[in-house]
Amino acid sequence: LLVHAGPAGLLLAYNWAEQRVVGQQKLEWACRASTLIAASVGDSGRKWRVLAGGSIAMPTGRYRSAAGPDIGFGNFYTFRPAVQVAWLPRADLSLAGKVTMGINTRNQDNQLRSGNWVGLETALAYMTPIGPVGLHSVHVQQVQDDSGNPYGDARFRSNNVGLFFTTKLPVADAVVTLQTMKTTDSRYAKHGTFQQIRVIKLF
Repeated sequence: LLVHAGPAGLLLAYNWAEQRVVGQQKLEWACRASTLIAASVGDSGRKWRVLAGGSIAMPTGRYRSAAGPDIGFGNFYTFRPAVQVAWLPRADLSLAGKVTMGINTRNQDNQLRSGNWVGLETALAYMTPIGPVGLHSVHVQQVQDDSGNPYGDARFRSNNVGLFFTTKLPVADAVVTLQTMKTTDSRYAKHGTFQQIRVIKLF
């Protein structure tokens, strides 16, 4: 979830990567791709920010073509249009929500297709002297059955809540985000507590 609120606002960043589990087998992150992002920002006043755009997850590298339990990983594309709204009641406080639709193409190696999904993300942040700190939540729900999955429909669902802190590293001119997230409910998805450290640098 990314919120850029201008000179008086906040910058929040959160990325969700799909994880899926079928039966008792644990699966890896489905970060399979390079991502292209395009967006348009609208400003409806000092207290509101609206962003509409999308991204494309593209296959990279080599993959085993045999049908596996996680067909969310492999040689296919995911189109992810999204709309995001942020509200700034004060210069140091921000509330944001984002809705994303995940539209998958068919895996060209094994002709399987992972069902489309919808994601809802929310974040509440307070700007401290050294950067924003806050709460975030992520809900992802598959809304379409898998096609050709030998394990059945396998519609995944995942609900997660967590904390984040973002600050700037002046020497490196980069932004660092520390995140922790706990899964509160899941189906065909990995269930646990996850931590992430992310560094963003613009060139």
